[in-house]
Amino acid sequence: LKIFKKLNKPSIIYLHGGMPHNYSKHRFTSSDYLAVWGKEHKANYINNGFDATKVKVVGHPVYSSMSYPDNLRHDLSNILVLSRAPYGGQKLDKIILRDPSGYIVYLNLIEHELKKYGVQSVRLRLHPGEPTTAYERNINMEFYKLDCGPLTPSLNQSSLVIGPPSTVFLDSLCHGVNYIIFEPLN
Repeated sequence: LKIFKKLNKPSIIYLHGGMPHNYSKHRFTSSDYLAVWGKEHKANYINNGFDATKVKVVGHPVYSSMSYPDNLRHDLSNILVLSRAPYGGQKLDKIILRDPSGYIVYLNLIEHELKKYGVQSVRLRLHPGEPTTAYERNINMEFYKLDCGPLTPSLNQSSLVIGPPSTVFLDSLCHGVNYIIFEPLN
């Protein structure tokens, strides 16, 4: 982005996530344009101060053509839980150190609630790139069984998916399984 600015060329940030958790104007000001998946996303960015001429709807090659079934599986027999991975990557000019304890607490909260309903074990899918060892040392591995295979078969066998706001929400619905967004305030 800095090189394009020096060359006086336009630049674009393409949002790879379909479910932004934050429409803050201050997050994407380093480029000339912001490319989003849909009209609703564009409207949300404009409502939060973005210049309408700088936000472009480009769709998505997969999600724009997906179909959604009329009925969704929704029971406690084979639950898939997604980890709450750190949002975003490193900033270009500084290193961000994150406290991983919040992600452990997140899973402990889910385990506590599900056990109230008699759930003995669930599958846990980590965000790509997350180290399994940090979780294996800090969560109940009798309750959480790591799910490391491809996403589609994992969703096809799931009876319910629980996780943070994620594009997997769309994948889950397309595979006929309900997705409960769990995003505690603290």
